[in-house]
Amino acid sequence: MGLIDLPKFVPLEEAANRYNVDPQVLDCAVEDNAIRAISVNGTVLVDDEDVAVITVQMKKPKASGDELVSISEVARRLEIPSGTVSRWQERGWLPAIASGPRRAKLVSWTRAQALGEIREARGRQRLIPRSKDFGRRKVMS
Repeated sequence: MGLIDLPKFVPLEEAANRYNVDPQVLDCAVEDNAIRAISVNGTVLVDDEDVAVITVQMKKPKASGDELVSISEVARRLEIPSGTVSRWQERGWLPAIASGPRRAKLVSWTRAQALGEIREARGRQRLIPRSKDFGRRKVMS
């Protein structure tokens, strides 16, 4: 493991501002051990990648301005196997918002892009580690 593999820790408030998320949500995620965190001189620092993963899971598709696309279209645009995108949808990371022709599941292109960026950054590892999969746990109401 080289220095490039080490997690990048940032102050909780900075992460909240960067990802436009309520600091209390991040506090809850830290308490639930969904986000790695350390305390330095009374300041809570959180793992930037963990916060990115959590915020992608929390994104709600916008009623307007967000393009709805099929799973196969996401796969084509991101140049990844459609089975991978289907697994994202099955796990709740990319919820189906509507149905298209021939009962195709339509998903948020914005959210799919965000997941694609995380996939690219993480390589072949599981996109969202089980310990950080908020979609499978009831942390927030």
